[in-house]
Amino acid sequence: MMRDGRIKYFAPADYSEGTELDTLVKAIIDRTAANEALEALHYQCKKERIAADQASSHEEREKIDLMIELENSSSFAGTHSVISKLQKIDSWTNEQKDTLFEIALRNSQVLYILGDTDVSQFYQKLLKSTKSLSEAAQKIRDVIGACQ
Repeated sequence: MMRDGRIKYFAPADYSEGTELDTLVKAIIDRTAANEALEALHYQCKKERIAADQASSHEEREKIDLMIELENSSSFAGTHSVISKLQKIDSWTNEQKDTLFEIALRNSQVLYILGDTDVSQFYQKLLKSTKSLSEAAQKIRDVIGACQ
């Protein structure tokens, strides 16, 4: 039966307490219980990871979509609309901030209305939360300063 792969263990058919078979059966039960506990923990951790990934991925996708929308904005009204959505987001990575600064420099619609209250406030908030200003961030700071 072992050669055929139908069993992993064998012991004499003595069902008395303390025999080889008794020890084997109890060891299998203990192993099964430990495996079940580990599997339950594994699936709990997996479920938490999936939930965390979905939550952060949704927020990150929203940020990226809004940055793309800002970059492609071709009207002042559209730019103001995107800025109002961007203002609701508080957590930006330094890389995302730099991208937003670069978008403002590249997109003439954004650059032209940097002095408007909502756009200026959004970019000033980004500037204040940035420890080390990139070249693009410094240019944005200078443009906003000139508008005031």
